[in-house]
This record gives sequence, C-alpha cells and structure tokens, in this order.
Amino acid sequence: MTSTSSLSSSPMRAPSSRRAKVAIVTGASSGIGLELAKKLFASAYRVVANSRKLMSAETLRATDNL
Repeated sequence: MTSTSSLSSSPMRAPSSRRAKVAIVTGASSGIGLELAKKLFASAYRVVANSRKLMSAETLRATDNL
C-alpha cells in the first residue's frame, strides 16, 4: 500500500499544483503537424513530436521555435 507522502515525491506527478500541458503530435516534421507543434509550443505546451523519417526528425529538432 502506498502512502500519500510517497505519491507526492513520485516523478510522474507535477511538483506543484499546476500541471504541465503535454501534446503528442505525429507527423510533426512537415505540413499541418509541424504548424500544430509550433502553435502548441508557443502556447506553453510541452510538445512530443514524431516523424517517420530520421532526416525529417533532425530537421524538426533544428527548428528554432520548437
């Protein structure tokens, strides 16, 4: 049985009462997916971006506003 004190120190929980917003965007290396990832990032979301091709993912990583 887990006590509430150990839950508060769990890495899965936010340290403050305000929770971080996370968005998972597939196809984020180009087109609509890229634009959506940029908008979410600008709106203070933590963005997890996905790409099918390694070269596209490298380009995505180099994007200034992501």
